[in-house]
Amino acid sequence: IRPDYPVAADRQKLSGTLRLKLKLEADGRVSDVEVVSAKPPGLFEESAINAFRDARFAPAQKNGRAVRALVVIEVVYDWAGQPR
Repeated sequence: IRPDYPVAADRQKLSGTLRLKLKLEADGRVSDVEVVSAKPPGLFEESAINAFRDARFAPAQKNGRAVRALVVIEVVYDWAGQPR
């Protein structure tokens, strides 16, 4: 999953990091996305939420059955590493 790089961050040549908490359903759908932390705040959150809201994941497994899960992930926005 590669979120769009926000235009404002690109213009200012800014990088950042977010932590997202994803609630995953048993079928791998994302039912909720919450920003746990963002550095710098207010710049990358919308892009990350939009990218992960519609994502699909392999379901978590418990005793061989698909189950709901909470996952915390880190999303890194690296200005220098962006394709131009």
